[in-house]
Amino acid sequence: MPYFVTDGYRPYLTTLFKRYSYRVYNNGRGRPGSHLEPNSDFNYGVVEKTRLGKKLEKVRRYVAFGDVPEHLLNTSAIERQNLTIRLFNARIRRRTVTFGKSREAVQAGLDLFKGYYNLCIPHSSISIRKKENGGKRVDVTPAMKLGLTDHVWEMTELMSFLYRQNIN
Repeated sequence: MPYFVTDGYRPYLTTLFKRYSYRVYNNGRGRPGSHLEPNSDFNYGVVEKTRLGKKLEKVRRYVAFGDVPEHLLNTSAIERQNLTIRLFNARIRRRTVTFGKSREAVQAGLDLFKGYYNLCIPHSSISIRKKENGGKRVDVTPAMKLGLTDHVWEMTELMSFLYRQNIN
């Protein structure tokens, strides 16, 4: 089960709680009803930052559910990734006129971004040394670094790739 670390924004917890919980029905005395209980393997941590103007006053880290190692209670990596996604996909920017009107359209935009980010954009942070060009560093894509492809894809190649989802 993965662990989740957020900045404490309430809708994040609400969404994660709906996804990683089960419904418990009250069949005892009193008014019948139900409530959600988190799964036993639901791991959720919070990093709350308190600011006074532009100055960072205090950082509070705590585990809300499950078990998240203390050294993993950090949001910097995901904040950077969220910013990159928002910059590339106008449908999920915070204040925009091109907001996502349907879940399917937003998901399609995110799928296109994932392919473009991992196959078409070379990242200097994961460059490798090549013997063929005198040991100079060559920027590679994440898919190249993992050995999934041997070249940087063009956008036309990505858009014309025949994708078949495994049904099983």
